[in-house]
Amino acid sequence: MKKLFMDCGVDEKQTVFLLSDTQIVMESFLEDINNILNNGEIPNLYSTNEDIMLVMDNMREQNKNDKEFKNFSDAEIWFDFIKKCKNNIHIVLAMSPIGDDFKRRLRMFPSLVNCCAIDWFLSWPQQALQSVAEHFLHAVDDLPEIEGIVQICVDMQMRTTELAERYKLEQKRHYYVTPTSYLVLIQSFKELL
Repeated sequence: MKKLFMDCGVDEKQTVFLLSDTQIVMESFLEDINNILNNGEIPNLYSTNEDIMLVMDNMREQNKNDKEFKNFSDAEIWFDFIKKCKNNIHIVLAMSPIGDDFKRRLRMFPSLVNCCAIDWFLSWPQQALQSVAEHFLHAVDDLPEIEGIVQICVDMQMRTTELAERYKLEQKRHYYVTPTSYLVLIQSFKELL
């Protein structure tokens, strides 16, 4: 994270930090992300005087030709560093809405909702499902009737999606059918085969 902040704050590199829910080994990861989203920094990331002086020296070196910057105090340099970090770090979180982890994380870390633009990805169209199944199933040697198996995979996913919608209407509860569940279906078929 220190390197990320140095690249974005000192060198002003536009950077995307991508974190998926499968990479969250400890909830403290999300605490840091929550802080970055909320105020642009991680508290105590630069906790030693050497770390802070390194940032200050790098900021002075980077802006040595800026006449206005030469008159900045240490507090103003730090504020400029944080402002540049905020402008250059772009966080992308990829999380599945399935399960209690998602709900718990949203309650524990409110910036995941308050400070984010949320894109819900819709289900894949039939042609995409077919293309994905063909791609993964062509890797299986000596698979007879591959076109029929691809069609069955597509049909199963489409029917599951329709049943999920019906379940939502009748029971007023969500059941999410995600692209991951389709990939798991294909992988399970390959493993069973």
